[in-house]
Amino acid sequence: MSPTKLTPTQRTLVLQRLTALWAFSESGLGGILHALQVPFTGLIVGGFAVIIITLMAHVSRPSYGEVLKSLTVVLLVKLAVSPHTSFPAYIAVSFQACLGYSLFRLFGVRLLSVMVLSVLAMLESALQKLMVLTVFFGMSWWKAADELVLAVSKQLSWTVTTGGTWIVGTYLAIYFVGGLLVGLTALKMTREMGHANAPLPDLGPAPIPTPKHRRTTGRQIALLLGISATLSLLLYLLAPRTNEAVLATARAFTWTVSAILAWYLVLAPTLLSMIRSRLQRRSGRYHQDVGLVLAFLPVLRQLAAQAWRVSRTKRGPKRIPFFLSLLVGWALTYSDPAS
Repeated sequence: MSPTKLTPTQRTLVLQRLTALWAFSESGLGGILHALQVPFTGLIVGGFAVIIITLMAHVSRPSYGEVLKSLTVVLLVKLAVSPHTSFPAYIAVSFQACLGYSLFRLFGVRLLSVMVLSVLAMLESALQKLMVLTVFFGMSWWKAADELVLAVSKQLSWTVTTGGTWIVGTYLAIYFVGGLLVGLTALKMTREMGHANAPLPDLGPAPIPTPKHRRTTGRQIALLLGISATLSLLLYLLAPRTNEAVLATARAFTWTVSAILAWYLVLAPTLLSMIRSRLQRRSGRYHQDVGLVLAFLPVLRQLAAQAWRVSRTKRGPKRIPFFLSLLVGWALTYSDPAS
């Protein structure tokens, strides 16, 4: 499926399907992969979004504005399907799209631009999580990490200077390597352009695993408070003097509780309200596009479940790229039996 050989109608359909895949990765793919017990779900979902942005730029060149248009549609779908999505999730999606648009507009869809997009998008996701940890738990989190890693290193006769640096370095290295793999996969898929390696599946009433519906906000707060208490206890046990331990514990716990309450009760609702109001002002303009994407999401859920079953023929690290390529290929070649 070469983009240069597509008719205007075909190009429009391909871009609609890619937009639906992007929206699906942001609002439904994570839940399915979690239900299927797939490891590194966050990396896979973020990487899949980068792949879709790359394919979209590949199809829409030399006019890469479709990436930004699709971003608005994806955010509107995300708002409709997952209205309780956290504020950082909107930032991550917008960062990926705007970075991709800028790089492809400057350098085109080639090795350099795709690899820079993939690596920076993955690192931004990792750094965003680290920033959340630091804001919620303060510097005491890193102090506890230092003490814990140093204690373990002494037991194992390792030479470790700073525990927090070691943890952060390892964490960022995982995301950096993940970004390289995502970039290579995206480049390969631009050449193949989603050619399916298996026939389209029969989308009958096949059972699709779905995660149990639950209210996450309350559980997230309870989990964060539990982690805070645990880290405070860790600081108390590892601190050299009792008075310092009591002060460190009180300071860490107070900071964490204050940060969580400020985020969930003030900052997050305010920022989300601003995003929602801005998106709702654009909803009329993109009403038809959003409707088409929402109508195609149930099909994508079934295709994803079937693609994961078919991908069992691949072992180890080859399975995920094969699964994603199969899903994209099926999505682009699927035709509604009722039409």
